[in-house]
Amino acid sequence: MNTDSTTARKKKITQIILAVPMIVLLYLAVHGFWADYQNMQNQKIRLAARTATAEGTVVRLYKAARGTVEFSKEVVVFTTDSGRQIEFSVNAYKSDTVGMKMPVYYDPLHSDNYSLNKETYSYSDIISGNIFFLLFGLYFLFLIFRVRSSSSE
Repeated sequence: MNTDSTTARKKKITQIILAVPMIVLLYLAVHGFWADYQNMQNQKIRLAARTATAEGTVVRLYKAARGTVEFSKEVVVFTTDSGRQIEFSVNAYKSDTVGMKMPVYYDPLHSDNYSLNKETYSYSDIISGNIFFLLFGLYFLFLIFRVRSSSSE
């Protein structure tokens, strides 16, 4: 009789130990999904406001590094309809050259809202960044049910 209560107590402790990482991982997954979804909605609003188009010019190419990874960057300059000149740096393609022209889309009311493309995030971006937390959280949930089902046998 005493061994049954000890076994039941051990299984309860095991379930609690498994529940803690499950709760944390599932919280991180849900929080990540929600934060990415809100960011995607904000990007759509910013994209919709970019109604003006200007011609941007690549004025400089340079190398940048993040850790041991080296990549190309370019400085693009464009002039808004109001005459304000804006210069910004973006990742460069191998085919880009100094003097190359490209369209820049910007918000005429807030010229700091600009982009070289009219793309936004997709739902796959939301899933890919948070799938790790979701899968491991569900794995811990599976383990909890497995411990619980072994106690009923």
